[in-house]
Amino acid sequence: MKNKSTLAKEYYSQTNTNCAQGTLCAFCKEANISNEMAMKVATGFGGGIRDKEVCGAVTGAIMALGLILGQKSEDDVESKQKASELTINFNKKFKEKHGSLVCRDLKDRDICPQLVADGAEILDNLLNTKV
Repeated sequence: MKNKSTLAKEYYSQTNTNCAQGTLCAFCKEANISNEMAMKVATGFGGGIRDKEVCGAVTGAIMALGLILGQKSEDDVESKQKASELTINFNKKFKEKHGSLVCRDLKDRDICPQLVADGAEILDNLLNTKV
């Protein structure tokens, strides 16, 4: 079985797949969604939500996290808290590795495939240590 980093990079390398789609698709099984649904949901998130804002590798990972561990109802405070804590940890680890969560700060270095791989790896590690 391929690790999430490799899987995300492979999805991202497909023609017309953006960074958010690549990262989210790596977690379809755990998120209990189809690749088609992941591709649809993440379409507008590539390229920093199409405006070089938050990196698509980050938004794709956070979408996956929400689908896997997110709040199921307004009363599900425990899941909301856990997902929020993991989101904060994810952001911290991604920033430690790359210095920013912002696409325009990262993109000039032409490292999108690595960002996708790292986003998937960071999320996978967090899920495996916190779940």
